Amino acid sequence: MEKNGGTFKSLWYKSKKNWVFILIISLFFIFALVGAFWIIVNNQPANFLQTEEQISPEQNTQKMDTWDGSSTAAPSGSGNSASDPYIINSAAKLAYFFNNTRMNGKYCLQTVDINLNGSSSQVSHPIGGTSSISAYYDGGGHIISNIYISETTGYSYVGFFGQLSSGYIKNLSILNSNILGSNSSGSMTIGSFVGGVTSSTFSIINCHLISTTTKVNSSSSSSSLGGFIGDANNTDLTFTDCDIESSTIRVSASSTPYAGGFVGKCASIIVTNGYISSSDLYSYYSSGSYTGGFVGYCYTKNNNTTVCFNNCYVKGSTLSSRDDYTGGFVAQLYLSTDNTNLIMTRCFVSDSTLSSGGDGNVGGFFGYLYSKSTNNSLNITTSYIKGSTLSASGDNAGGFAANVSTVTLTITTSYSKAVRISASADSWGYAGGFFARMSSVILSMTNCYNMTTTISSSGSSADYNAGFVAQTSGGTYNFTNCYNTTNVSNDYPGGIVSRLSSGTVNFYYCYGLSGQNLCGRGTPATTSNCGIVATCSSNNVSPLNGFTNTDWIFRSGNYPELKFGSVAKPNAGTYIYNASPQGPTYDAQLITPSGSYIQTNVGNYTATYNLTNPDNYCWSDSTYDNSTYNLNWSINALLVTAPTV
Repeated sequence: MEKNGGTFKSLWYKSKKNWVFILIISLFFIFALVGAFWIIVNNQPANFLQTEEQISPEQNTQKMDTWDGSSTAAPSGSGNSASDPYIINSAAKLAYFFNNTRMNGKYCLQTVDINLNGSSSQVSHPIGGTSSISAYYDGGGHIISNIYISETTGYSYVGFFGQLSSGYIKNLSILNSNILGSNSSGSMTIGSFVGGVTSSTFSIINCHLISTTTKVNSSSSSSSLGGFIGDANNTDLTFTDCDIESSTIRVSASSTPYAGGFVGKCASIIVTNGYISSSDLYSYYSSGSYTGGFVGYCYTKNNNTTVCFNNCYVKGSTLSSRDDYTGGFVAQLYLSTDNTNLIMTRCFVSDSTLSSGGDGNVGGFFGYLYSKSTNNSLNITTSYIKGSTLSASGDNAGGFAANVSTVTLTITTSYSKAVRISASADSWGYAGGFFARMSSVILSMTNCYNMTTTISSSGSSADYNAGFVAQTSGGTYNFTNCYNTTNVSNDYPGGIVSRLSSGTVNFYYCYGLSGQNLCGRGTPATTSNCGIVATCSSNNVSPLNGFTNTDWIFRSGNYPELKFGSVAKPNAGTYIYNASPQGPTYDAQLITPSGSYIQTNVGNYTATYNLTNPDNYCWSDSTYDNSTYNLNWSINALLVTAPTV
């Protein structure tokens, strides 16, 4: 028994060893198969394994629900809070709120893209109808397309929402829509998102208006029109991450009309990361009309108010008014209260056409900017107008503003370049690279230049053209580290100022063309360390006394350019295959990539990176002469280590 028992134990032990051996061999083959799989994957074309980022829009379309023109359905949820909103997951549930007050005081969340399939025979009506409501609408990152609203007498406020007394709108895009109105017996206010807002404050966040027409065909009295909001005359507005693309905003009225890309009228506005591109804005009335890229008319109502534009632009657009005021950002801004400030940082107007008839005041940023007193301040920095045309069939045209009055204005690191500026008038014509006319202004301009293409004016009495300011009247005007390269010619041409009617003008380290005085008419109080402008003889060497590479970029053969900042070159890094697209990191706002800058498969690649704005940015290693950077980088194979037996 003992012997037999020992034999049994021995056989069991040997069997156990065999099973362990088999298990090890099996694991080895499993790992070998995994390794073979990776090898196969690495040699497949890029579409072998697709990630969400690689899937084309046709493959990855979100659900789109289309309205039949009549169906409505009540949404789920209570709508009493942001955590328990009405859920709008169909076109019928959105239509449930048309032309009534069911959304009043409610929170809504849209969870699908909606096509209202609108036309003249299939119309929708403003949410809220003719009543003012409060509403909190979250589009959830979705779109509403093909809205068709066409209202006449009886609707004073027209838009996706009619009139809001409080609330917000966020994360919504309106696409391919028509918001139209005509009122023969009164005024009409139209905004694609909201006709009118009456609350003291209101916010629109991450919203977009694309390929949409917002239009008042006719009105018997003053009308206000905006891409997002028609009228918010008593409201402090905030826009964040909003834009308008390829859209039309036009108003015609028999009394003063206001047209603005974001809003027709408001009490104040703060815009962060906002832009207008490839759009057309127009206002028509023969005795005063206002067209502004962001705002038609802004009139502050409270002390200690701030109007702010941060990282905003108007590009490739046409802005015009039949008479009086056109501004790339605001047609007319009136700081009517005390201790009120305007701040503009990293803003620009480019490749656009701005015009006005009648008593024209056309400015790249502002048509007319005036203030209650010089206690109110304006600060503009790292901003510019470029490649645009400004034309005033009236008195004044200026690269930044046509007319400025009674304010403390500080401008740093800004310029006007490749712009055509012209003004025609019955008597006096004023055209300036930055400003046409300034009255009782305390102005300080530091590190600024004008390289406009042409500056001209025509008037029966006299013409005043200048690289910076056509006319000063009262106030104090200080120019430091500034230059002009435009050859202005008129009755009193000036490299910096044309006509010093009154006030004090000081030049410090300012430069102009040979044979052209910095001041055309009048005697500046100070002209210190000034001279003839010159191009750079070599990289990173200043040709002008007082100009340093802290604020300027010096490239051989070019005039000094302003330095808005430096950009780090992308680094090759180390990349291991992971079946997902990858590549060197770069600053997407400042760098435009091309070539093989993002790849999936194992291999060696070359990426090309260009500075998006080479005029005003340089690589951080101070290579000024070449804005293009080529980078060799690789994706290495994933190594799988087989287990040892």
